[in-house]
Amino acid sequence: MQFRTFVADTMPQALDRIRKALGPDAVLLHTRMIARNGRRRVEIAAACDPIPEAGIDRGPDIDGQAWRHVTGELEGARRQIDDLRRGDPLARWLRDADFLPAVAETLYAEARGKPQPLEQIALSIAAAVKPASALLPLPDQSRRIALIGPPGAGKTTALVKLAAQAASSPRTDIVLVNLDSYRPGAEEYLSQVGDTLRVPVLFESTREVQKGMPEAEGLVLIDTDARMWAADPGAVAVRATLKRLQPDAVALVLPAVWRSSDLQDAFDRYQSCRPTHLVFSGLDLTSRYGGILSIACVSELPVACVVTTGRFDSGTRMFRPEGLLQQMQALSTMPVSGKESTRA
Repeated sequence: MQFRTFVADTMPQALDRIRKALGPDAVLLHTRMIARNGRRRVEIAAACDPIPEAGIDRGPDIDGQAWRHVTGELEGARRQIDDLRRGDPLARWLRDADFLPAVAETLYAEARGKPQPLEQIALSIAAAVKPASALLPLPDQSRRIALIGPPGAGKTTALVKLAAQAASSPRTDIVLVNLDSYRPGAEEYLSQVGDTLRVPVLFESTREVQKGMPEAEGLVLIDTDARMWAADPGAVAVRATLKRLQPDAVALVLPAVWRSSDLQDAFDRYQSCRPTHLVFSGLDLTSRYGGILSIACVSELPVACVVTTGRFDSGTRMFRPEGLLQQMQALSTMPVSGKESTRA
């Protein structure tokens, strides 16, 4: 892995230097403005995997990464401008709930002046969110489900809860697959879960997994490496193995406690892994759900389920936006009929 830092007068100049030095598959690690020789300049840290892998998705190119950084800066500036321009209770509530700026602006326009703004917001979100489809199949159906997501998002927790939920049903054809050989203790923990639930656990190095498990039927739950999106050789190998396994569903797990901007960045980063569903984790760790509601609105992906902390056999729940909005109203100041409500 090659790591280098580039400094230029403008973003395009810096990107040109990165492209010439590291190639179009370089990964931008961070971008910031610095003071150099009495003027502001752009500093970008980038990395490149020198080992090419034909036929495997390597994630967004540096132009796409730079676009995310720039649009993130612009959204933050627009939010500050909107806060100065709009000081009414509804705008403040949307801001405090941490909705993405574009989503907050749409919800504000649709709910402003309505007798019951919360009800209008709930209707708008319900219209934007795709109906959830059951992630787990019926006991007599086969399905392969992979869970992807950033470090600490709750992928393994979600997988274990799904496995426990499936194991409590009449089906007995459950297999757990661990593709996370990077995180210390991941294999040992999943092996313990397999022993507890009395289901087999296979690992990335297993010959059957490397061949794509052509003979396996039933429910296959696949845990993955958080580096799935990256360009390093380990991530490329994991993506290749997952591709051979041919999952029917690829669920992107995102934590409810993250800020909306971080959720958007993670969602964009993992698009190279082609997620088909969303799973939100840690709903009991926060009362501010604007971030996950925003991602549910803009992602165009169905939300398969939500996950809370606690016992591994506590299962999962359906995603109900109206319930989250009601909790947010009960725990914060919410405008009613155009006036600011009292704290519940």
